[in-house]
Amino acid sequence: MNDILFGNNNGAVIKKLSGRYFKASKSRNIIAIIAIVLTTILFTTIFSLGSGLMDTVHDQNIRKAGGEGQAVLNYISDEVYNDIAGSSLIDRIAYTQAVSYRLKNPGLERWRSDLWYMDDTALEFARYTPTTGHRPEAENEIIADTKTLDALGVPAQIGETVSLTYEVKGKLYTTDFTLCGFWETDSLSSIGRLVASKAFVDAHSDILTYTYPVDNDLTSLIITIGGALSIIIGIIGIANFVNSVLTSVITRKKEFAMLQSIGMTGKQLKRMFSFEGLYYAVGTILTSAVLGVLFSVIVVRGIFGGIWFFTYRFVMWPMLVIYPFLILLTIAIPALLYRQIAKASIIERLRQ
Repeated sequence: MNDILFGNNNGAVIKKLSGRYFKASKSRNIIAIIAIVLTTILFTTIFSLGSGLMDTVHDQNIRKAGGEGQAVLNYISDEVYNDIAGSSLIDRIAYTQAVSYRLKNPGLERWRSDLWYMDDTALEFARYTPTTGHRPEAENEIIADTKTLDALGVPAQIGETVSLTYEVKGKLYTTDFTLCGFWETDSLSSIGRLVASKAFVDAHSDILTYTYPVDNDLTSLIITIGGALSIIIGIIGIANFVNSVLTSVITRKKEFAMLQSIGMTGKQLKRMFSFEGLYYAVGTILTSAVLGVLFSVIVVRGIFGGIWFFTYRFVMWPMLVIYPFLILLTIAIPALLYRQIAKASIIERLRQ
């Protein structure tokens, strides 16, 4: 017979008691579940955006093209370029290297210009071959389009000094160049170009090292920031859960003592706590699974899917990673709290 007094199998009774106690603290339980659900949804959303961003960067690099070449490879290392350049399938290949996208000279706030190195083929493809003078060869030689020279206040004459202040990897540098050539700015161009020599790039190789994948890893940045937010909200959710369980246990210490006084064992009491914890886990998993999918598919995709350059991708695995940890947590915390109340005897708890 199912009698608590004789310690028989009272699983059904334990489950029923757990359910009734869980329902009795409905408001606290709902708040705790919402906090954990928000953590799960945010975690999934961050990874969905990060995954979509990787696809976006990949697609945009495919879309980019410039000059008269039939293909463009952007932001690759010299090692990759050398491997490609040796292919028998390539007829002609050009090489360019960005020196700085941030020129700080007065006048360039009205007319944006960049500083690059470009080999002869690249100058030809981009139509930057100087119509007056020659391509830069010495370390201090430079060529530019006429509109950029005008913005800098430099006369379009060979031998003029072009003093540039530019930023590379967050540091400012100033170099005095000598103008050795120039060309007329394309009437349809919206950006200027200054081209330094290979000797200049080689002489400053220490500050022009290839670090593009690290400097422009937006995916890692988003995941790092989002992960930090998820951890903060997760801590808040866990704290709410611990507070709810702790408050529930403290307010029922006398009731638990009464149950134990009529025959409930410590093992059965721990099982009851574990069932209550599982109710939290099941409620959180079901709610986050439904709301997480709906939020990501409807809200996140609705916002970012409308951005023409952004690729949306929903990922489910962050939820699947969190759920086992969540189940373990909801079982372990009540068990740990039981150890605290079990330090006092049943008589001491009945007198409180």
